[in-house]
Amino acid sequence: MSLLTISQSPHLKGPITTPKIMLAVILALVPGMAVQLVFYGLAFLLVLVQFVVACVVVEWSIQKFLLREIPSVTDGSAALTGVLLALNVPATLGTFPIVAGSLVAIGFGKMAFGGIGRNPFNPALVGRAFLTASFPVGMTQWPKPFSLGMGGTDVVTHATPLTRLLEGTQVIGWQEKIASGFDPLIWNAEILAAAYLVGALLLILLRVIHLAIPLSYLMGLSLVTLPAWLVAPSLQDPLFHIVNGGTMLGAFYMATDYSTSPMIPRAMILYGLLGGILCAVIRLWGAYPDGVAYSILIMNAAVPLMNRYMQPRRFGSQP
Repeated sequence: MSLLTISQSPHLKGPITTPKIMLAVILALVPGMAVQLVFYGLAFLLVLVQFVVACVVVEWSIQKFLLREIPSVTDGSAALTGVLLALNVPATLGTFPIVAGSLVAIGFGKMAFGGIGRNPFNPALVGRAFLTASFPVGMTQWPKPFSLGMGGTDVVTHATPLTRLLEGTQVIGWQEKIASGFDPLIWNAEILAAAYLVGALLLILLRVIHLAIPLSYLMGLSLVTLPAWLVAPSLQDPLFHIVNGGTMLGAFYMATDYSTSPMIPRAMILYGLLGGILCAVIRLWGAYPDGVAYSILIMNAAVPLMNRYMQPRRFGSQP
């Protein structure tokens, strides 16, 4: 009879479980979802429901019929992927792209590597990258806030500030925004960014995410956009790049994914810095208006190298 039970680390068991973490992130995204619902009405709600259902069904089907194992969709990870995908696409995206994006996100971005905790790339970003490459028209026709009525059929699209920046057309400046008063139609990007920040504060208080990654990501973005703005004011200031596009959603909710981000504090800082720098480079000199998704995916690929070569010195070892 053995007196010791030997198992792999970690040996300490905490009260936080995977379902609790997923639930906390989904709850933190509620302010962002509420703002999107106000801006785009039932159109966004329909996209959200379709993405969540599609992701859950895809994961359940793969585990049930292909892997022949007990489905684990109750952990909430598939539902969270659906929520993130819904927040990453226009509210007018059709059903077929939604199903296809969910299939790629869950099937190829997650289950192909063995499921939750084994995927090297963020599944939601894998799905978004696929949608951008496969359905460029649907992914670039962003509806104008408040243009989608509760039962209307007409869609009014508009160029986002980042699209205007890429095209070299005029972007509404801070002075014009302040002079216009608090018009939600003009301040929609800032309102959404504030909603994501409110949810992020909940994750920080619950210690679900580490501040090193999002702060270093925003710092890396600012390190490039600040001198670029000083040289060429038309490239816009760092605050513009922080509040527009998917910066806040990516920095606080997707770059911090446990499976695809570094485990070592100094590696977290480097991961975030390089991610923010890549995002700025893609935005300012690349072919896509928003580089958040691709910057995080590229850094996901570098995480194994960071975890291997940036390990802290063992306690008691020689310097």
